[in-house]
Amino acid sequence: MGIARQLPFFLQPTNPLNRVQALTVVLFLYGLSGGAIEPLPIALSALTLAVFLAIETLVATDPIIPLGVLRSRAVLLTCVAQLGFMSSRWTVLFYAPTFGLAVRGLSLPAAGAVLVPTNAGFAAGGILVGALHVRRPRSFWRASVAALALAAAAVLATSRASTRDAPWAGYQAALVAHGLCTGAALNYTLSHLLHRTRPADHFVAAGLLATFRGFGGSFGTAVGGGAFVRHLTAAMARGFAALDGGHGDPGPARRETIRRLAADPGLVFRGSFLTAAERGVAVAAYEGALASLYQWAALVGVVVVLVQAGTGWSDLAPTTGSVDEAEGVREPLLGRDGERAAGGGEGLA
Repeated sequence: MGIARQLPFFLQPTNPLNRVQALTVVLFLYGLSGGAIEPLPIALSALTLAVFLAIETLVATDPIIPLGVLRSRAVLLTCVAQLGFMSSRWTVLFYAPTFGLAVRGLSLPAAGAVLVPTNAGFAAGGILVGALHVRRPRSFWRASVAALALAAAAVLATSRASTRDAPWAGYQAALVAHGLCTGAALNYTLSHLLHRTRPADHFVAAGLLATFRGFGGSFGTAVGGGAFVRHLTAAMARGFAALDGGHGDPGPARRETIRRLAADPGLVFRGSFLTAAERGVAVAAYEGALASLYQWAALVGVVVVLVQAGTGWSDLAPTTGSVDEAEGVREPLLGRDGERAAGGGEGLA
């Protein structure tokens, strides 16, 4: 038993449902993260998801996800919105250093330092909102929707600034603005979720929210990365074909060059095997791929705003099959008005 507990959760023999859940996510991300979209893994992930939901709903006596809580409109829509929002956020974080390397020609340390201002903005946004606005349990519907909308606008501004000719200060300002809006949005959405759920369900709702936020990193880097690589390689293939005076297959040598440049963006400026014209093709391809990726991330942000708006703004919403009914949790443990749960949950943001 001791050895089994040391295994990853999806390999533990006592948790077959966890393995099905992990397999669903892995298959879905594998189908979308490669150089080409693979329909078979995506279809298999839909099948394993259906099996997981059927067992959770019809068979399991102690389900992994408390479906009674997840049936709440506020909980479900907030979790879905956070999945999309954090996917968009991680798309920005993951590819900001790539922009510095492949488009601006920065060194590796300088490209990594691009993330310092946006992460500082993220921390400042969460602290300021928590200190100045989220002072007591109440509805933060308008504030959460506004923060998410501003974050989407900041992603769009980042897309416009991801060019060779755009001012570097403008790119940094867009990243800082996105960090500020993200930190604010995470606090607002958590506080609003706690307002819309029963105090006895707060710890489960907050846990679900943290889980979906964590999934956002995987989805943003895998799905966004697949789209980025497909756009990048196609753009470089077209550019090199035009440079060679043709419009067809770039040839084995060019394909190897494209593979190397796509795998290591630092080679765009550090690679001695590129001529000035070839470097221009690579920079333009990276520039276009990044702008397209950020535009899609901004579009996801718009959808997130609409989903978050559907959570509603009324007072505590009862949920069927709540945690205190399923596990005997008593409200006095959380505080008469759920204040202890709300205070502890803010750390998740």
